[in-house]
Amino acid sequence: MPKSSKRSVLAADRADVGEIILGAGASTRMGVPKQLLKFGGEPVLRRAARVALEADCRPVVVVTGANAVASKQALRGLDVCEVENKQWKPGMSSSVRVGVELSVAAGASQFFKNRNLFFAGGMRNGSFSCSLNPVRRQSIE
Repeated sequence: MPKSSKRSVLAADRADVGEIILGAGASTRMGVPKQLLKFGGEPVLRRAARVALEADCRPVVVVTGANAVASKQALRGLDVCEVENKQWKPGMSSSVRVGVELSVAAGASQFFKNRNLFFAGGMRNGSFSCSLNPVRRQSIE
């Protein structure tokens, strides 16, 4: 019979999850701004931000760029931190940087004091978003 061994798993407290939603691109291949397309009756960017807020993510940072004016209008009334990436053209990494910088300014510096960060990124409701979650190791037998 194999010996039992301890293994580590990562866990994050829900209250310690911030969200960075990237909506700065021009959607040139699509021809229309993806972040402003309607999904379920609302713009995709607004939907992604609303869902993050409903999941108790704080802060929720939304990075806009190519269509900043329309994106800001789509976010009106939501408790999000919006920042415009004026240098969105080189690619997504500049928007991640801008989002992380604003996250720190918005009080998420505790995420960066502990170097154990879990970065989750991907498409969510048609908009790329990422979460920066402080993690702690727990032993499970």
